[in-house]
Amino acid sequence: MCIDQPVVCILYIDPPTDVFEDFLSPVIAAQTLFYSAASKRKEVLQKAMGFCMQVLTQPQVDPRQKDGALHMIGAVAEVILKVRTICRR
Repeated sequence: MCIDQPVVCILYIDPPTDVFEDFLSPVIAAQTLFYSAASKRKEVLQKAMGFCMQVLTQPQVDPRQKDGALHMIGAVAEVILKVRTICRR
């Protein structure tokens, strides 16, 4: 779920104004797929959060990978708040 460098430059120059562009966006599709998998299968959520914590705690990781991990956490924030074992950590 990392954003490519050319896309970042385009977003800052010309923000998207088309409402229907979200339906065709691969980022939105990936977030929807990840949310569905995490909400239906708890082992997906546990493994994904372990991966995100690993990426976020490593000191020398590419900032785009950290951004992708934060996007993953944001995509399933609602599911995370519902699961008590993750909220306790």
